[in-house]
Amino acid sequence: MSQEASRQGARRLVLALDGVPWQAIDESRSGGCFRAFRPPARVISPFPTMTNIGMNAMLGARRSLGYENLYFDRDRGRMCGGSMKYVKRRSEDPEKRGYNHLLDYEEPMQFEFLVYVFPGRIFSADLGKLLDAFKRSEAPVFYAFLKSTDGIIHLGGREKLMPVLSELDAALAALYEEHRGGLEIVLYSDHGNALLPFKRVSMKTHLAGFGFEPSNRVSSRRSVIIPGFGLCSYAPIYTKVENRREVAEALSSLAGVDFSVFRPLDDDSNNGGGVTEMVGPKGRARIHYDAKRDAFRYEQIEGDPLTLGEAVKGLERENLIDGQGYAPDRAWFEATRDHIYPDALRNIWSSVREHVESTADVLVSFEDGYCYGSAVFNRLVSIAATHGSALRSTSYAFLMSTHSDYPAHLRACQARGRLRPGY
Repeated sequence: MSQEASRQGARRLVLALDGVPWQAIDESRSGGCFRAFRPPARVISPFPTMTNIGMNAMLGARRSLGYENLYFDRDRGRMCGGSMKYVKRRSEDPEKRGYNHLLDYEEPMQFEFLVYVFPGRIFSADLGKLLDAFKRSEAPVFYAFLKSTDGIIHLGGREKLMPVLSELDAALAALYEEHRGGLEIVLYSDHGNALLPFKRVSMKTHLAGFGFEPSNRVSSRRSVIIPGFGLCSYAPIYTKVENRREVAEALSSLAGVDFSVFRPLDDDSNNGGGVTEMVGPKGRARIHYDAKRDAFRYEQIEGDPLTLGEAVKGLERENLIDGQGYAPDRAWFEATRDHIYPDALRNIWSSVREHVESTADVLVSFEDGYCYGSAVFNRLVSIAATHGSALRSTSYAFLMSTHSDYPAHLRACQARGRLRPGY
């Protein structure tokens, strides 16, 4: 709890909005909404910019098994999860993984797919259930998550999102006034969304043209498994370790691919360091991390896939890059927090090392306007926005409070102390 809120003896409502980008909140505030709140911080969501990863990082939860509800389980050697997750209770997870177990309110499971049929009605019902649950509760801190916002954004983009934010603002303003200063509301999101139409890319067909064998299991030397559930601007690929670079190189010629990232065979991850490699149409690079110094080096092998040339020159002018090409992590953060790839080196280096138990062999980030996922879902709905990539459009989540001021930029893990004080 913030010191100001604590002095006032305020309760806290800590409310997450699925997929609402910082840009949308900033625009909504400019239009007169959320006036009870202090300015919102840009929270840089981890890549891939997905709910499981962002929420786990921001709340300090145990890592989920996969990036989405449908995932490849390395230990079992097969696909797990999927649609059956929607007919089970979240509390049935015996290992208590993920952020769900830290919440006092989360939408009913059936809302997750009904929002694609009745988006406005489901959001209003979701918000009503949340407010009822909060008013019934006597908990000093109440954690809640409105997931219906993400479905509305996917279907309707900015046009459908802005009225929903106005409805939420009116409800929260009334709740805030009702408590007469005795309630701190902390509002945040797990990731952003690129608010534009998207089209699905055919990754399996493309990789099959290079001799790979799309499958649901690693059954041969050339097997590739690409889980496709929602329609997102990233894709995880599972294959034999020795195939990683070849898969990434093959995808660099596929329209819509921004880059693919993987751990190379010569990666030395002793003492928490190591190398992450990336390949894409803009070139090839390696990101080196020295854990002892908490420093990164951006090695451009061919081209500049992260367009960091100007950032490197700036760090050199400030004498922040040493003779081996390393600069402190904090210096890279300051240099790239507003970049097209926010917090570029830390975010991409860690993507194939952290976040989920069944880490992909290759992670693909798409350009805005392209996505991958369920072909069936793609035929049923038109996507007006989506997320998952390392780009700024999907990376900027937000965090704001009625009581506390926050830094202009935060990593998701840095937001954790504001959401769960003392964690």
